[in-house]
Amino acid sequence: MSKISELSDGGALQSTDYLIAVRSGGNVKVQANGAASFTTLTASGDVNFDSGTFFVDASADAVGIGTSSPDRPVHLKSTGTRNYIKAETTTGSVSNEAGFDIKTPITNTIIGALGGGTPYTYFYDLANGYGNLLKLHTAETGAVFNDDGNNLDFRVESDGNANMLFVDASEDHVCIGTTSDFGGTLNVNGGAVFDDADTLDPDTMGAGRIGIGTIADGGPFGGPAIGWGGSSGNTAAIAAVSGVLYLGTGNKSSANNLGTRLQLSNTECVFNDDGNDQDFRVESDSNAHALFVDAGNNRVGIGESSPSQALDVNGNVLADRFMTATGTTGSLATSGTADILNLAGASGLWQVSVRNSDGGINWRNSSQVFFNGVSSSSIQTSDSANVTVTMSGTNLRLTNTSGTTIALTWSVTRLL
Repeated sequence: MSKISELSDGGALQSTDYLIAVRSGGNVKVQANGAASFTTLTASGDVNFDSGTFFVDASADAVGIGTSSPDRPVHLKSTGTRNYIKAETTTGSVSNEAGFDIKTPITNTIIGALGGGTPYTYFYDLANGYGNLLKLHTAETGAVFNDDGNNLDFRVESDGNANMLFVDASEDHVCIGTTSDFGGTLNVNGGAVFDDADTLDPDTMGAGRIGIGTIADGGPFGGPAIGWGGSSGNTAAIAAVSGVLYLGTGNKSSANNLGTRLQLSNTECVFNDDGNDQDFRVESDSNAHALFVDAGNNRVGIGESSPSQALDVNGNVLADRFMTATGTTGSLATSGTADILNLAGASGLWQVSVRNSDGGINWRNSSQVFFNGVSSSSIQTSDSANVTVTMSGTNLRLTNTSGTTIALTWSVTRLL
């Protein structure tokens, strides 16, 4: 190798620029003389130091470290187990460092492959053995914190709450405004407000799911509501619209048939406001039908599961009065009759009272009728003034015997 020992002026290196021409294939070694140093090194064309340890590709405006074929502005490559770039500062005996690896995403990866590889970005805490703290994937999974599934909590602070968002890794729950487990997968310390902009259909939500929004499934559920999902009508919802609270359920047979079962307002409480064949039942501690409304037959039972009359009481009744029925006959000519009540199937002792409909105090008849549910057994009349009480089959019948046309008012009470 030819050597230029010095370019001097009176024994000192000059500060001017020098041009050194080298035959193709030759090498140039630049070395400072003693404590002196040069300020600028300029090369025309590619520069290759130590066979690719440091390479400048002039045509591509790229720099390679460990490669003489850089395909990025700065391209780092190594044939070792790690491609590690490290920044380090030392204060006293303490060494602080930060760095990153470039490698295909298998193990100990911080930044994943570029171009042909899977575009992952990883952040690691290798010193503590936590593995993947944060994984970013632009094409598939998005951002994943704690991808290795370690016992590593996640916490986001606001300006006034250190646990505005908190994920408890070991307990598998999410907290808002707290780190405490209130017993749910989601634990919220504070109020929650939900917008009703989204429309929910309980028939498509899926069984076992709860939704909050506007329910689109029939009935008056056109406002903020809570819906319980199901299929084939196995749905339910609670909605509040214009100050009225509605509780509804599906019909358990077909979709989009959410009906109002209970309606609450500041003036009334209504069960079965839609008028469906929906029974109402109240249990006591020992009677499953302490109060029962038979919707299909328009009957009420007390202690009775199959009421046979408008009101059917199974048991004793204590009241100021027992009024079974009242009414008027209209005008009855002489010998005219009026069937006032059908007692079919209603065995017992009945009190019949009859007076003129003119508002006077003249009573026309007072009788007690014992009826066995099929035919009359006996009729005891204690007072009669030109009106008789008889049975016509199972009907109580009044007959005018006064000789003039009269209108009658009557009442029938069951005594026993």
